[in-house]
Amino acid sequence: MATPGDAGFGRIRHLRMLGGRLAGLRLAPMHAGLRYALAAAAVGLGALLRWEMPEVLGSMPYLAFYPAVVASAAFGGAGPGLLATFGSALCVHLFFVAPYGHLDVFEPLELLRIVIFVVSGVGISMVAGMWQTARARERRQAAEVVRSRAELAEINATLEQRAEQLRHLAVELTQAEQRERRRVAAVLHDHLQQLLVAARLQVGVARKGPDPRASLPSVDDLLSEALAATRSLTAELSPSILHTGRLSEALQWLAQWVADKHGLTVQVEADAAVDLPEDVRTMLFQAARELLFNVVKHAGVERATLHLCCAGEGEARLTVADEGAGSDPTLFGQARADGGFGLHSIRERLELLGGRMEVDTTPGRGTRVTLVVPQPGETLPAGVSA
Repeated sequence: MATPGDAGFGRIRHLRMLGGRLAGLRLAPMHAGLRYALAAAAVGLGALLRWEMPEVLGSMPYLAFYPAVVASAAFGGAGPGLLATFGSALCVHLFFVAPYGHLDVFEPLELLRIVIFVVSGVGISMVAGMWQTARARERRQAAEVVRSRAELAEINATLEQRAEQLRHLAVELTQAEQRERRRVAAVLHDHLQQLLVAARLQVGVARKGPDPRASLPSVDDLLSEALAATRSLTAELSPSILHTGRLSEALQWLAQWVADKHGLTVQVEADAAVDLPEDVRTMLFQAARELLFNVVKHAGVERATLHLCCAGEGEARLTVADEGAGSDPTLFGQARADGGFGLHSIRERLELLGGRMEVDTTPGRGTRVTLVVPQPGETLPAGVSA
């Protein structure tokens, strides 16, 4: 299905194509040498016309050269127009006005004709030059307008895409929050609450019995189990080491927790020098837990690896790998049906942090997922929190 972002990027391509055409018109003017050569050719054509029509143009020798001046100025600009003007005047004076081959002007009428022709040619050339300058300015302005519109359309399309990502991510996070609330409620009701009810019953029995102290050990065991359950639940929701230590220490804790809870052995290779902000640490920790949970559910193996290191260009890389069943690469990045913190959310949250997710998986050959985020000092989007 097409999205608003797709339509926006389609408009961008159209505007860029139009801008390129306008820019091409501006950046591909006639070569200067060719313009002056055409002006010289126009003067030659005027001379040939005057030579072939002496009866018609004999009393008006400059009339045959006005078209040469106009054409040179119109197509070449002020410079070629001036060349045609003075070249025509020189050609007329040398070849079509007696005494031929001399530059001396003896007749006042002839001098007046030369002055009128030169002034007219200069005026035509200047007007044509200003006209061409105005046209070039208009083409530049049109190209700038199209380019600005393309840039604005690109920015709008990017903002629409980001807004759509944020809306989708907000829905997923709300669903994940509700799912976590239901899980916590189930733990409290099915485990912790039952322990507290059993402890209360034991206390009631002790009150009615002859020796209340005989029930104290069982009550103590029940309360100890309830305390352990609350500690486990607290650790699952927000491990304290994630907020007080480095990500490498949190990953070691996560490996032990996964081994105790799911029986998956996780080998951790973590560079302690990787120092990330707390929001980025939290996001990577949650993503690693989700990826290890996917290994437990789908990979069909008993071992996995976590590798945290500093990469080049100011990046930190966290890799979760297994040698299990693998998967179709096209399935990665799709949203989870249960509304959890799935791979789709991981990819989108990484992109909002300026990072990315790299997936290498093949059916039957395992899966390797690498999460890449900027190191401190790199630019992160303002206001983005994991």
